This record gives sequence, structure tokens and C-alpha cells, in this order.
Amino acid sequence: MAENSIFNKQSLEALDSKDDIMESARVTRPSLNVVLGAMLVMCAVTAYWCIFGTINYKVTAQGVLFPHGEATPLTLPYDGTVQRVLTAHGREVKVGEPLMEVRTEMAATDVKAPEDGVVLTYRQEGDAFKAQEAVVWMMPQENDRKGHEMLVYTSFNDVRKLKIGQQVQVTPANMEREKWGYAYGKITGIERYPTTREEVARRLKMDALAAFLPEKDAIYEVKVLMDSSSQPSGLRWSREKAEKVVIPTGTFCNVQIVTSKKRVYEVLIGNVEDCINDFMGD
Repeated sequence: MAENSIFNKQSLEALDSKDDIMESARVTRPSLNVVLGAMLVMCAVTAYWCIFGTINYKVTAQGVLFPHGEATPLTLPYDGTVQRVLTAHGREVKVGEPLMEVRTEMAATDVKAPEDGVVLTYRQEGDAFKAQEAVVWMMPQENDRKGHEMLVYTSFNDVRKLKIGQQVQVTPANMEREKWGYAYGKITGIERYPTTREEVARRLKMDALAAFLPEKDAIYEVKVLMDSSSQPSGLRWSREKAEKVVIPTGTFCNVQIVTSKKRVYEVLIGNVEDCINDFMGD
């Protein structure tokens, strides 16, 4: 019994020792200076972001990498039959490149590209044609603009926010923007009058390129020129890993157009003013 009393007494004395309790607190509690320092750093970073940070306001749209010109028909001055097709839809061709072989009553001859451009559509092998009927439709394109011209289509509400020179961010539809980023471009032209999916298909001579557009709604065509770079893709990308990605002609893309930029503090002040106005109005 005496031995147990001694052990109990020692335990109680250990619990009553204020020095041990304070020492334990000093060991386990983080320094107040560290906490205050971290809070000051966070406040400084937040203040810097509010003063110098910007928020981009964007319009989203869909587009296709495609030349800006008008489709040109290639005709022959005599009747004939398509014997062999040497090209393909959407192929970029150079001046003088053979596109198809045709046979007439007199002889066989080649139809060649009269200038650089993109093949849109053509008659199939075995098709007969009359003199001055189109056997090939192609879109002329300047050599330095190949792979850099794009057609974007947007609604009436969005086209009112667009201006020449605004930055465009383009990501192919089969790639994730979060992973690959986007290629840069600028608006070079905005159509003043609306068009329809049927009109786009008729003008471009390729129904597939208009399939992503609304069937009945009026849309507006916006011309975009992609930024050039010395990278293998020829385009200026937001991320280094995408610099070798080449976007072929006819590729469908998701597009974001930066319509305006505001400082973070301007947005915050505007939101506060709106809240006050709403409160006072109530």
C-alpha cells in the first residue's frame, strides 16, 4: 500500500507541474510570428493580384481552318469524261499540280491547278461533263497564308462584341484545351450580314464543313488569321508541348475570342456598386 501511495503522489505532482505544461505548449504550438508572416504574405499576394491581375471576357464559337477566298471552278472548253482523280477533298495544292485525268473524243489530258489553293470538291471517276461545266472546285490561297486562315461562325448577340484585331484562341476539337493550350490568332474581318448553314455549304462546296453550324439560326462569318511562328507547326501556341502540332486545313476547332480585359479591382468595385444599387433600389 505504501508503495502505491508513493507512485500516486509522483503522478499527481507531475500533473500539477506548470513548468512541464508550459514547456509542452511551447514545443507543440507553432510560432505566432510564423502564422502572422504567412498571413501577411497571403495578403500581399492577394493585393498584388487585385491591383495588377486581369480578367478576360470572352466569346465562345466554333470554326474551321479554311481559306478566306471564294471558290473557283475549273472548266474545260469541251465535253469529256473523268478518267482518274489525282487529288482529294481539302488537299492543299500548288500551281501546275495535276488534279485529274480526263478523256475527250480526241485524247486524254490533265486538269492542273491554275494557282496555289485548296481542293474543295470534284467530279468522280466515270462522270461525264459538258463543255464549261466545273470539273473541280478549289479555293485559291496565298502561299504564306496556308494553314493560317480560319473561318469562325457566331451568333448575332456575340458578333456585336467583336472588333477587328481582337485576340483569338483556337484549339482543335479533338484536343483538350486544358492539356494542350491554344494557338493564337487575330480577327481580320467580320461579315456585316448574316448567313445560313445552307449558304455556307453552297459557297464552300463542302457540306461537311457546315455540318457543325445551327440549321435554322442566322449566323455571322468572322475571318481569323493565325499568328505565325518559327516552330514546326508554323503556329504560335500558348504551351510548348503543342508547338509541333500541325492543324490541317478543314480541321474543326473550338474558339474563344477575348472581347475585353479588366483589372480585378475594377471588377470588384463594379460588383460592390451593383450590390449597393440593388440594395438601395429595393
